[in-house]
Order: sequence, then C-alpha cells, then structure tokens
Amino acid sequence: MNRAPHAFTFVEAAVVVVIVGLLAVIVVPRFAGAGEDNRAFKAAEDLQQIAGSFDRFRASNGYWPPEIGPGQMPPEMRSAFRDFNPFAQPTPIGGLFDYDNAKEEGAVIIAIKSAPGVAVPNVDHARAIDAMLDDGDLRTGNFRAMSDGYAFAFNRK
Repeated sequence: MNRAPHAFTFVEAAVVVVIVGLLAVIVVPRFAGAGEDNRAFKAAEDLQQIAGSFDRFRASNGYWPPEIGPGQMPPEMRSAFRDFNPFAQPTPIGGLFDYDNAKEEGAVIIAIKSAPGVAVPNVDHARAIDAMLDDGDLRTGNFRAMSDGYAFAFNRK
C-alpha cells in the first residue's frame, strides 16, 4: 500500500516559526551593532594611517607640513595619499579629518571635527575609537574630546 508523503502538521510548522523568530531576536541586534563597531574600527585605522603618513613625511623632510583647514589635505601630502584622500569626505563615523600643527614643539593632531552638513561623531563612536587607540577615557591620553570634536595627538615630545 502506498502512503502519501508525510506533510508537516500545523503544530510542527508553528514550532519552526517560533524557533526562527527567537534566533532572529538574538542574532539581528548583534549584526546591527557589528556595523557600528566596524565604522569605529575603520575610523581608528584611518587615524593611524594618516598619523603614520605624517610621521614619514616629517622623517623624510625634517619638518611638518603647514596647517590647513578642516576637510583639506596639505598639498605636501598628496604623494602619501595618491589613491585616497581621507580629508575630502566624511570619516566613517561622521565629521571631517583636520590636520592641526599649530606649534612645532607641541603634539601634532589629527582631529575629527564637525563641518557644515557633516555632524561630529557621537560619543559612543569616540569611546570605541579611544578604546582601540588609547586608554578608553576621552578626558586623558592621546585621543581626547575637544569642544568641536575629537583629537588624536600622535607626536608628543
């Protein structure tokens, strides 16, 4: 005698739907947060690459490039950033990079500042960057909060 293939009952199908729903409730928030973490990681990585490029420029030339406004790359640095100009667009977390070398004897700074139409990053992003680059406290260390954004000092003497 041939039997028809077994089909799922309503109860079995409902149990599967409930299990999939529970997994979604657990997994989806983790994936959503991963994108935020990824952006902060990318911004920290960009800060380190920019700082390294400026350090190499100083080592090769004996001086720091002159300061220029937010969202602008010093012309002397064009060869260091042939394929990508990190100053020309918002950072992965918002704001624009700004090179600040007000005093030759002080710390050289790459800041993340707000600009017209570009909001400064939120404090959660800044804390994540600080934890990656520094001491995790936005009041101390080489990555700090400032009045109009955040600053990464990379040449303390």
